[in-house]
Amino acid sequence: MKSKNNLLKASIIFLSLIMILPTLVETSAVTNYNTISSDHTLSFNDTTPPKVNILKPVKGVYFRGNKILPRLIRLTLIVGSITIEVNATDNETGIDRVEFYGGLRGTKKLGNDTTEPYSFSWKRGRIKLIHIQKLKVVAYDKAGNKAIDKIIVRKIL
Repeated sequence: MKSKNNLLKASIIFLSLIMILPTLVETSAVTNYNTISSDHTLSFNDTTPPKVNILKPVKGVYFRGNKILPRLIRLTLIVGSITIEVNATDNETGIDRVEFYGGLRGTKKLGNDTTEPYSFSWKRGRIKLIHIQKLKVVAYDKAGNKAIDKIIVRKIL
């Protein structure tokens, strides 16, 4: 009789463990997942470069930032200061920053912008009658990929 009671108790304990154990393991796994995902950022391989294009200036004549002649001419002429406007998008990690370059080769860093809408106020330079500049913008996504757009402009002042 004593062995039957022990067998019955052992069976009850065994069945209880079988029923409770999956719940304990599942709860522990969910808790560990939540802890890991809240403490660490998930990273993935973003190899797709962002997209960038210069919205302003485009072909035409600009006087103090305002377009006074439309695309009737084949060049971009800027008289005075202008705000360079850029559209930059990335489908995966998002845009980190847009850098603006000018100069004869487009290698002199003018500045950068980290918030939308991406723009840079290009002030008057040294007084020259007319000088040709390569205006280049480089957009970087948060994974470090980059995209480039550039145009040739003629700038007075």
